[in-house]
Amino acid sequence: MLRSSPQNTSAATRPQPKLRSACNQCCAAKVKCSGDRTGCERCVNMGTACVYQESRVGKVPGIRAKRRRIQSESEPPEALQVESEGLQAPTQIATIPDLDDQACHWTVTSQLNSSETTSDNFIELVNSTSASSSSSSSSSMDSLPAVSEADLIGTLNFDMEGIWDSPSHMPPVVMSPRAAPPARSADEPQAPTSRQEWVVKNETDMECVVQCCHLISDLESYIAADLEVFLILFPIIKKGNERLSELISAQQASRNLRCLMLFCTICYQLIALLNACHRIMTAPDGLRRTTLHIPGGGLGFSGFGYDREDELAWKAQRVLRETHQGYEAVKKIKLLAGIGPDHTTAVATPGSMERRNCFEDIEHRFNEIATLLKSL
Repeated sequence: MLRSSPQNTSAATRPQPKLRSACNQCCAAKVKCSGDRTGCERCVNMGTACVYQESRVGKVPGIRAKRRRIQSESEPPEALQVESEGLQAPTQIATIPDLDDQACHWTVTSQLNSSETTSDNFIELVNSTSASSSSSSSSSMDSLPAVSEADLIGTLNFDMEGIWDSPSHMPPVVMSPRAAPPARSADEPQAPTSRQEWVVKNETDMECVVQCCHLISDLESYIAADLEVFLILFPIIKKGNERLSELISAQQASRNLRCLMLFCTICYQLIALLNACHRIMTAPDGLRRTTLHIPGGGLGFSGFGYDREDELAWKAQRVLRETHQGYEAVKKIKLLAGIGPDHTTAVATPGSMERRNCFEDIEHRFNEIATLLKSL
């Protein structure tokens, strides 16, 4: 029987590496993996290769890996080396051989300080100083173009006194006064100029519409109840006139058409309630619902009491006052409708006249009720 080598024994007893619980595809997508070694559900459905890497839980890099990492960090990248070499190359090419110190001293003192030096003298000076150098350097110097002192120094004017003495050539700026905006009269309505004002106006209109709808609902419920008691109907009419006056005052700035049409509905409801009051007051004695009336006071004060005629006159005066309140409210609504929501003045335009004519029937009905009450 052959004896197995130590290498084969160690390989046979080495445990299999522990794999991760999720495959590479699920780890990259950051989704939950079923963990099937033959292929997880996601990889099977997508038709991709299901590969599991070795788990690195509890393992630390060895000393060799640490050394390789330190060496890779210490070595500069190849791109930086190539770039540094490329920057050093032009410096080596542009190197000029050293010239004699005496020649350089003679050049600075004799030639460059003279303002009448020509280009030919400058080229001869360069050729004489570079005679001891190599032929390549002398040929490169001879190939230089002719350069004059004017080209080297330029045409700059270094006279600093002229800068301070010369006046400025810029023309003075004439500031023309701005035209003042046209003055507006106090009575002329102004349109909203900013979005904030528009938002406030829109919120006011919506609140007015909601309040009008509530008032219309309440008045319609009283009309449907067919009340025949004066002491109940009259406070309803009075409260309705007060609420209508408040809503009209809130629409002085915007004059929204939705609110104006709802005002028209409220006026017709008040007219219906006023007609109900008139019907109660003119009902026959057998059908009139009023307080118990005992003829004579019984205590000697019967001369200071009031009879049915006095009671009827008192009620008629109160209802007539509320009728006048409704008529004045209609006049205010007509004025707002004539101006309109477009902030134009109350000019007799076709649109403004048509809006005003919508309230002619309401005025006529209020006048009829007032005439009937005065005849009582």
